[in-house]
Amino acid sequence: MTTSAQVRPAPGPVSPSDPKYPVLFLAAQIRALGDLMETLTLRLLDMEDRLGCLELQLGRLVGHSDQAGVDSAAVLDLLEQTDERLIRLEAFAGSVGRPRLTQAPTSPA
Repeated sequence: MTTSAQVRPAPGPVSPSDPKYPVLFLAAQIRALGDLMETLTLRLLDMEDRLGCLELQLGRLVGHSDQAGVDSAAVLDLLEQTDERLIRLEAFAGSVGRPRLTQAPTSPA
């Protein structure tokens, strides 16, 4: 059994002279903004997961380099790739209103 609150007729075209037009237009814009924010949030979470995987790979490479003498060029290359990805993530996050780091943090050598 369905109630009248569950079944709504699809809104038809509304002319700009209709008094409900501003409200319906605003509702559509808010709905579109919500969809966009959901998409951006999911993309950001995916990027964070990928960054976490890269950090794990980096940790393994650093661990292997300490134990097996792996070429430090490979580690530096992975560090550079990670830095580039971080810059892209920060740019992406900044485009949706989040603060960005101005410079990548450096570790003492």
